[in-house]
Amino acid sequence: MDEKSLKYSSKLRAMLLMSSRRFEFDRISGFLRSLRMLDLSNCAVDETCVKDLFNWISSLRRLASLNLSGIQALKEVPSSIHKLLNLQLLILNGCNHLEKIHPSITNLKKLIILDLVGCPIQYLPQGLGRLFYLQELSGFRVVSQHRKQCFQLLEIKDLIHLRVLRMHISDVTIITDNELDVLSQLKMLKVLAIDAEDCREKDVFEMLDKLTPPPSLQELYLKNYQRETLPSWVNPQQLSRLKYLCIENSDLVNLSSGHPAWKVEGLCLKYLMKLDIQWKDLEKDMPALRYMDISHCYKLKDFPCSVIESDIWRKNQD
Repeated sequence: MDEKSLKYSSKLRAMLLMSSRRFEFDRISGFLRSLRMLDLSNCAVDETCVKDLFNWISSLRRLASLNLSGIQALKEVPSSIHKLLNLQLLILNGCNHLEKIHPSITNLKKLIILDLVGCPIQYLPQGLGRLFYLQELSGFRVVSQHRKQCFQLLEIKDLIHLRVLRMHISDVTIITDNELDVLSQLKMLKVLAIDAEDCREKDVFEMLDKLTPPPSLQELYLKNYQRETLPSWVNPQQLSRLKYLCIENSDLVNLSSGHPAWKVEGLCLKYLMKLDIQWKDLEKDMPALRYMDISHCYKLKDFPCSVIESDIWRKNQD
């Protein structure tokens, strides 16, 4: 980070500064105009400098990858973000005070990954469905269609290249009848994660139960799902290509679906205090199982690994 050496690095393409030390970007803001990749994850940035930081970042017109994850001073992504027309990756996870993203983000037509996991953003701006090439959207909170200026579940059907979707539902979530088959229209979706957070409303879980799943899903993650049974669509017939199933912090009692055997090869079960399964029954339901990650599932019986402390089991290939 020597200023003199950076003066002669005008063709530098990537800068990764992953440090908790204070980032004095004003020392280098006059240089590095050719950056394609900028990673400032977990850097200490003063709140008073955030605006100037984005002014500098928005001047990097060739920038394709921007990682600002873990920057606690970041409260808003300003309108200047629209200048980064070549941006493909925008990583903002862990920005615990980020509450707003300017609607001009919908101008980033080349964006492929938008990661907002862990950000307290209540809604995303309307028009995000115009990001035609988006392949990964993480941290999307499902809101009611009554909020007209918000990105809604109905709009997600326009993201036809989406491969990874991580979404949150809450007690204020409303999924209307015309949104129930939206996920089924995402033909390329391989990874779906649903976090119910602190949701306790029965009506919300009933709406979730009526969803039609994407046809090519390979990985499913359910977190904080406080029901005794899985959603009706989580079964081997509707998820015939599923290879990995992860369930964390749930009131789930059993996994039996009463359907033909799963093709699942990997299983993660964590903090499922009520889940009551015999190992022999699980083997019958999931004969292709090769890997398990188990933690704090006290009622599992005769499993080949610990079910109390965190433990991993791999099938002997012999």
